[in-house]
Amino acid sequence: MKKQTICTIFLALVVLVLIPGGGAWASSVTLRVGSAKAAFGDTVDVPIEARGASNVGAIQMVLVYDAAVLTPETVTRGTLAGSNALLEFNAQTPGRLGLGLVTLDGIQGDGTLAIVRFEVIGSSGQSSALNLEKAEAWEITSYMPVLVTTEPGQVTVGGGSSLWLLVAVLCCAGLILVAGVVAGLFLLRRRKR
Repeated sequence: MKKQTICTIFLALVVLVLIPGGGAWASSVTLRVGSAKAAFGDTVDVPIEARGASNVGAIQMVLVYDAAVLTPETVTRGTLAGSNALLEFNAQTPGRLGLGLVTLDGIQGDGTLAIVRFEVIGSSGQSSALNLEKAEAWEITSYMPVLVTTEPGQVTVGGGSSLWLLVAVLCCAGLILVAGVVAGLFLLRRRKR
C-alpha cells in the first residue's frame, strides 16, 4: 500500500513538472490596478500595471468594478504592452470588464499594460473597488502558463472638481474688485463736490 502511494505521488510530480500546462510555471508576473479620486461626471484613467514580466506573450483578465459608481468608456494600450500588441476588451456585463492582450514581441519588466477610462456616475463619498479575477498569462515561446498574482485598486468619488472651486474663487474676487472700484469712484466723485 505504501509503495502504491509513493508511486502515485511520484507520477503526479512528474506530470506537474514535465507536461506543459500541468502546473509548472514558466515565470511569474504581478498585475496591479491603480487607484484614483474623481468627482461625479468626471472621467478617470486607471492604469493596469505589470511588475516582473518576463517574455509574456498573452494575458487575459476580468476587471471587477461597482457599476453603480463607474461606467467603462475605453481601454487603451499602455507603454509596456508595446506598439505591436493587440488589446481587446468586453464591457457588455455591467460590473465586469473583460480584457485580453496578445503580443509577438514579449512583455518584459515593469510598466503599464493598459489604461481603463471610466466615467464616474457615483455620488460623493462612494467608492468602487477594482479587483482582477481570472487573471492568466502565458510565456511567448513555450506557451507555458505564467504564475499571476494581483493587487487591487480603487476609485473614490470626491466632491466637485477643483476647477469649479477655482472658478468660484476667481468670480468672488472679481466681484469684490469691481465693488471696490465702484466704491472708490463714488468716494472720489463725492469729494470733488
